[in-house]
Amino acid sequence: MSKNMTVEKTFASAIQNHQKNNFKAAEDLYNQILEIDPNHIKTIFFLGTLSVQTKNFDRAKQMLQKTIQAQPNNVDAYNNLGVVFKEFEEFQKAKDCLNQVETEKDLTVEQRNKIEILKDRMKEKEDG
Repeated sequence: MSKNMTVEKTFASAIQNHQKNNFKAAEDLYNQILEIDPNHIKTIFFLGTLSVQTKNFDRAKQMLQKTIQAQPNNVDAYNNLGVVFKEFEEFQKAKDCLNQVETEKDLTVEQRNKIEILKDRMKEKEDG
């Protein structure tokens, strides 16, 4: 079996576990992929997203910044990184992430909703 086939199957399994909120299994699978291919950008992004969900914000920041370096137009990575900066109470950096994504013309409804939710949460945190 080729390395790519192994990575593809492992990635599919990781995504399935992630979608079912089996975070530990998904994380283990993402880490296995990165051992084989440390630059597998989809894995880096999803591991960053999972890290936000599990409140491992240091790792999330690292993974999401790496994603943005490779994919500077990745709206979801900017949005998730904005969440990380909000948690660190680095509000200007969070706003910079939001400003980066708000200029995108082809945002989905879901992406726009995530941006609005993050803006609301930041406002609550700043006001609170």
